[in-house]
Amino acid sequence: MAWPLSAGSLLSAPDTKRALKGFRCHLAQASAQPLPRTAATLLDDTQRRLGKARETGPVHLIECADDALAAFLAGDRCLRALCAHLGERRLAVPGEKLPAFRKALLARGYPPA
Repeated sequence: MAWPLSAGSLLSAPDTKRALKGFRCHLAQASAQPLPRTAATLLDDTQRRLGKARETGPVHLIECADDALAAFLAGDRCLRALCAHLGERRLAVPGEKLPAFRKALLARGYPPA
């Protein structure tokens, strides 16, 4: 039985980290020959890619009237811990920080609409 081995097929496995380790062990036990160099390289490269990009959860996008206001709010000593400046006119606020962000925004005279 043959099936394609690719980074895509390896990364699409549920619980990829454990799946890669288990797959490598399975291949080592299933063959009397060492793992081909190309397959070992593919597994190593795929393992290195794990965790390089990750989801941090939902965020709220706050659009400001202009970039100056966005920069001002993102630089505020209280607000900067609650948001990230995403370029022109936009701030990103993690979901769990939204209530504190709204409260601090209101305290600075900028009630969210």
